[in-house]
Amino acid sequence: MPLDPGKPVVLTQYNPFLLPGLPFPQQCTAARMQLFGMTYAEIESAVRAQFTRMFSSAGFDAARDIAGITTNRWGHAYAVAPPGFFFGENGQPAPRETLRKRQSSISVFSLPERRPSMLDVTQEMISSPSSAATSPATSPRGDETGAS
Repeated sequence: MPLDPGKPVVLTQYNPFLLPGLPFPQQCTAARMQLFGMTYAEIESAVRAQFTRMFSSAGFDAARDIAGITTNRWGHAYAVAPPGFFFGENGQPAPRETLRKRQSSISVFSLPERRPSMLDVTQEMISSPSSAATSPATSPRGDETGAS
């Protein structure tokens, strides 16, 4: 079960660096400079502090509960997919699946044959975690990576 509280989980955090009071163009530049002015250690410390503020009342302990933090700095706008975008929600198909279906003479993402993507591999791992441990790793190109 993907949402088992006894199992690890990967979280994605997005910080827009909002700077109220500045005109939007200046906000963008100032926020970018703020981001690039931070060291990775400062970013990690800020993440640990924020998660502690958000989850400590439920027993969260950053030293115990965070196995690792990977930081990517994007100095530009970043599109965030809403819940349900990749896998669907409430029994409804994912938007990408709806977009793949031909609508009159319009079709989007209509690739007749495609190799497995990282999304396919992730979905397979979620739906059958035991097979992921015994199957060879597959790259986005669909070939085996040799990893196990």
